Amino acid sequence: MPEAIHPPRIGKNLARLRKGRGITLEALARISGVSKSMLFQIEQERVNPSVITLWKVARGLNVSFPTILSGEHPSENPFEILRKGDAPAITSEDGLCELHGTSNVHFQDMLETYTLAISAGGALRSKPHFPGTEEILVVTKGRVRITTSGESAELKRGDSARYHVDANHAIEGIGGPAEAFLIVYHKNRSSEKAR
Repeated sequence: MPEAIHPPRIGKNLARLRKGRGITLEALARISGVSKSMLFQIEQERVNPSVITLWKVARGLNVSFPTILSGEHPSENPFEILRKGDAPAITSEDGLCELHGTSNVHFQDMLETYTLAISAGGALRSKPHFPGTEEILVVTKGRVRITTSGESAELKRGDSARYHVDANHAIEGIGGPAEAFLIVYHKNRSSEKAR
C-alpha cells in the first residue's frame, strides 16, 4: 500500500512566517492585496487558498512561493530589496495621481514610503488615517498644495512638510505636473506587536 501523502500545512507555515517577521494580519492584507479575513481563514486552515492568493501572499512577505509551502525561512540576506514594479501602483480617484510603494514589509505597520506623481490638475484625496498618524512630503518636482484639517500650505521643489493626517487631507498639483516623496508615519501603531 502506498504511503499516505499529506498536503503542506500552508496555514501554519504562513502564520509562522508572518509572526517571525513581526507583521500583523492587517499589514499583510494591505501589502499583499489579500483580505484580512481570508488571511485569517488561511492561517486557521479553514480554506484552501488558490495559487494566485498564495502568490500574492508570498510577494507580500517577500518570500518565494515554495517558502510558503515549506514554511522554511529563507537564508538570511543583509539586504531586503524592493524592486521597481514589485509593489502595485495606487491610482487616485481622478486617475491623475499615482503612488508607488517603496517601503519593505518589515516597516509597514509603522512606516510607509511612496513616490508620488501628480499630473496637471490632479489631486490625491485621502480619508483620515489612524489617530496620531503623520505624513512627511518632500517635493522633488513642480509645486503642490497640501490641505489638512481645513488648513493649506503650498510647497515647491525642494520644500518639505510634516503634517497630521487623522483628518481628511489632500495633495494637489499646482500649475502642472509634480512629483514628491511621501512618508506615512503611524506613530501610535509603531509599538503594536504582531497578533
